[in-house]
Amino acid sequence: MPTLCVGCGLCCDGSMFHATDLQPSDDRAPLEALGTVFVTDIHSTRFEQPCPAQVGGCCTNYEKRPTMCRSYNCALLVQVEAGELDEVDARVVVDAAAALRDRVHAGLAALEADGPRMLGSQHLTQRVVRVQQQRGSSPELSLVVDEALQLQAMIAEHFTVNAEE
Repeated sequence: MPTLCVGCGLCCDGSMFHATDLQPSDDRAPLEALGTVFVTDIHSTRFEQPCPAQVGGCCTNYEKRPTMCRSYNCALLVQVEAGELDEVDARVVVDAAAALRDRVHAGLAALEADGPRMLGSQHLTQRVVRVQQQRGSSPELSLVVDEALQLQAMIAEHFTVNAEE
């Protein structure tokens, strides 16, 4: 695992993606052993994020991870591997994003009894609406929303791979 990826996990925890598609050649057994629920439709077989194999920003299924996981490199990692960005500077970005993600998770957890851990825009919107319906607007909710929007902007700027790249 690239050292930049260790401790990040944004591509595995629901912050960037809502699901992971599987290829027919992917070994489902390690994920099934973790209790992963797979959904199959006419488009794909997939499991929703967060990935149960991701623990503390590390993949516990790294050697047998799905093809989609093997082939994905975030924009930050691409820049480091191309020599366009120093790994120390990239680690500062990863650490800032991870800290922001953790604050958003903690803030939402304090405001709601349960709910998915995903932070992608669709899931975040659903969580915010649910919290507003349950508790009404509050300064605490406004802070969580502001930090979640900062996280989404940071992901878009530093981690999302653009189609033209």
